[in-house]
Amino acid sequence: MYHSGLNLKQKVVIWIGLALVAQIGIYPPWIQEYSYNGEIYLGPTATIHYWIFSPPGPPTWVWTKQDETLKAPQLWNVRLDVARLMAEWGAIILVFGGLAWTLRDPRKPVP
Repeated sequence: MYHSGLNLKQKVVIWIGLALVAQIGIYPPWIQEYSYNGEIYLGPTATIHYWIFSPPGPPTWVWTKQDETLKAPQLWNVRLDVARLMAEWGAIILVFGGLAWTLRDPRKPVP
């Protein structure tokens, strides 16, 4: 019979880490920005987590009555924040990998 060498605590930690990686992949961070007078600005909710198959739409502050120029859709942009996504995945892998390593059985020699 195949034995993975992982104890129950390690397996639970690894599965929780994998679930978090999947959750962040399904709800990744997005960057919301708008262009005004040739300048690009990040919105107050510039980086938010949102469903991967339905990116966030323009927030209410874009559609205010005070500034009609921001109502043009070409001034609004939303894109996936790949750098933050990789940083979050890396942090989860490091933390949960380290936690799984510290939960190893000290009686067994490390191969």
